[in-house]
Amino acid sequence: MNKVFFILSLCMTLMIASSCGSKKNATPHTAPPVMIMLPPVTPQEFASVETHWKAIEVFGDDKIKATNSNISFYPQVENFGGNATCNAYSGKLTLNEHGIIRMKEIISTRMACENMVYESKLFDALYKTNRYMLSNETLHLYNGENDKPIASFTFDRKGEAKTD
Repeated sequence: MNKVFFILSLCMTLMIASSCGSKKNATPHTAPPVMIMLPPVTPQEFASVETHWKAIEVFGDDKIKATNSNISFYPQVENFGGNATCNAYSGKLTLNEHGIIRMKEIISTRMACENMVYESKLFDALYKTNRYMLSNETLHLYNGENDKPIASFTFDRKGEAKTD
């Protein structure tokens, strides 16, 4: 009888113990995902692959963000282009991974729009640019006269700035 009682007790204990570990109604515990922010493009890639950027500031004025102005670089064919506040544009590009960039022979469509101020500022900045710096997801364009960027762009991961 003691043996039967012992076996029954052992079986009951095992059943109770196994039901406590059941995860039927338990909510899974997962750690939050880890976000690793990698630079969108390295200077070496910037000097060799197609990239797309959205304008966020020109000559210290951030109102250009609302205009959806953008620029795309095509270093393989030494060309760049984009959309200013009103007109599409393109030009000849020279750049390297050491921060040197030159944009020249800029041409654009000639649509007349209400406010061309930001477009003029953007073209002026592009003509004056002679060096760049990549910082996280931002491209800063500089001229040789000061250390403050004359234009800044944010990386466009979706490639929406592309103007084919």
